Amino acid sequence: MSSHLSLKCVWQDYWAGLNRDLSFLQRLGVIIVFFGVPILAATTSYWCQLKLPKEQFSSLVSVYAIFSALLFGAQVSAFTIFKGIKDQQVESLDPNEPDEVLKENRKSVAEERVKDLRLAFRDINSNISYLILNSILLLSIVLVLVLFGKANVFSTSVIVGLTVHLILTLAMVVKHCHLVFSAAYAEI
Repeated sequence: MSSHLSLKCVWQDYWAGLNRDLSFLQRLGVIIVFFGVPILAATTSYWCQLKLPKEQFSSLVSVYAIFSALLFGAQVSAFTIFKGIKDQQVESLDPNEPDEVLKENRKSVAEERVKDLRLAFRDINSNISYLILNSILLLSIVLVLVLFGKANVFSTSVIVGLTVHLILTLAMVVKHCHLVFSAAYAEI
C-alpha cells in the first residue's frame, strides 16, 4: 500500500528532466533558479515580517484547487497530443513503397522523431505532475491554516517560497511546450 502513496518517482522524474544534458555550470544555474530564488523569496518574506490576511486564504484555496484541476486536464491533453503526433508519424509511412532503402530511411526518421517527442513529452508530463503535487501541497497548507486560523509570518514565507517555485516551474513547462509545438508546427 505504501508504494501507491510514494511520490518519489514524480520528484525523480522532475529532477532528471531538470538536469538532462546539462553541464555542471548549467546544473548549478538550475539549482539557483528553481530552488535558490524561491528560498530567497521565502526568506525575504520572513525578514520583512509579511503575513497574509485571513481574508486571502479562501482565495488561495480556490486558486490552488482550480490550478490543480487545470494542470491535470493539461496533462491528459499533452498525452492526447503526443499520441496523435506519434500516430501521424506511423501513418505517414507508405507500406507499399517499392524502394526498400527509401522505405527504411523514412521509417528510421519517423522512429527518431517519435523517440525525441517521447522524451520531450515525458519531461512535460513530469513537470506537470510535479506542478500538480506542488499545488496540492500549497492547497493542503492553506487549508490547514484556514481550519486552525494560525496564519503567521513563517507560514506566509512557506507559501511565498512554494508559490515562487510553482511559478518558475510553470514557466519552464510553458517553454518546453512552446519548443515542442513549434517543432511540430514546422513539420506540418
